[in-house]
Amino acid sequence: MERERVAKELVKIAKGLVSTTRVSATQKQVKYIVHLMIDAGHAHRKGYLRGSSKNVPHGPSMRERQGTVDEWAETLTSRQASEVIDYLLTS
Repeated sequence: MERERVAKELVKIAKGLVSTTRVSATQKQVKYIVHLMIDAGHAHRKGYLRGSSKNVPHGPSMRERQGTVDEWAETLTSRQASEVIDYLLTS
């Protein structure tokens, strides 16, 4: 059963019906997230993340919180970055 499902998925990928590429966040999204995170108090003015940043959707792990907002935001996909921006605009 599992083998059949995997085989069907591989056929879809081979036909180009399923995208396997990961679309990273754009530089514009990254800069906007940095600005919003600082304004919302989830990051210091110099860009270092605070503990409250873990509450943000797709928020940084403890290890990632040792770095800066832009380092973390660059690891997000375009869709994840959009969700973070929407959250920060509504909170």
